Amino acid sequence: MEFIQRSRWLQTFMWLTSAVYGAALIYLLFIRDRLRYRHGDESHLFSWDLPYANLKPFHTIHVYLYHANHYNFSTWFQVFFGNLVLFLPFGILAPLLCRKMQSFPRYLLVLFVILVGVELTQKFTSTGAFDVDDIILNLVGGIVGFALVRIFINPIKS
Repeated sequence: MEFIQRSRWLQTFMWLTSAVYGAALIYLLFIRDRLRYRHGDESHLFSWDLPYANLKPFHTIHVYLYHANHYNFSTWFQVFFGNLVLFLPFGILAPLLCRKMQSFPRYLLVLFVILVGVELTQKFTSTGAFDVDDIILNLVGGIVGFALVRIFINPIKS
C-alpha cells in the first residue's frame, strides 16, 4: 500500500494515538472489571470452569439477541457494539503504522492471535471470561477498521 509521504508530526500523532488506544484497551480488557471477582479467592484463578467460559460460537450472541428483555440496555449495548468498536481502531492503526499489516491475510492472522491471547489472559487471570463470541465480534470490528483504511485512505493497488 503506497501512502502519501507523512510528515513527522503526523507519524508522531499516529504513534501517540496508538499508545493511548493501547492503554485504553489494557484498562478496558484487564483492569476495569477486576473487582467483579472476590478478592482473596484464588481457587478459580487457573481453573477453566470459573469464571465462565463460552466455547460455543454464537451462543452468547444468540442469548443476548433473543433474550434482550432480560438485560439492561447498557449491558446489551456493551456486548454487541462495545465488542465491535473495541478493535476497530486497531484495524485502522495497524496497517497505517506497519507495512507488513497491509496484507489482509497477515493482518487477520495477527488480529486473531491477539484476540485469542486477550481472551486467554482474561480467563486465566480472572479479569474476564473466555468467550469465543467476543473474538468473533472483535474480529468483525477489526475487519471493518481495516476495510475503512482500504476504502478511504488509499486503496491497495494489486
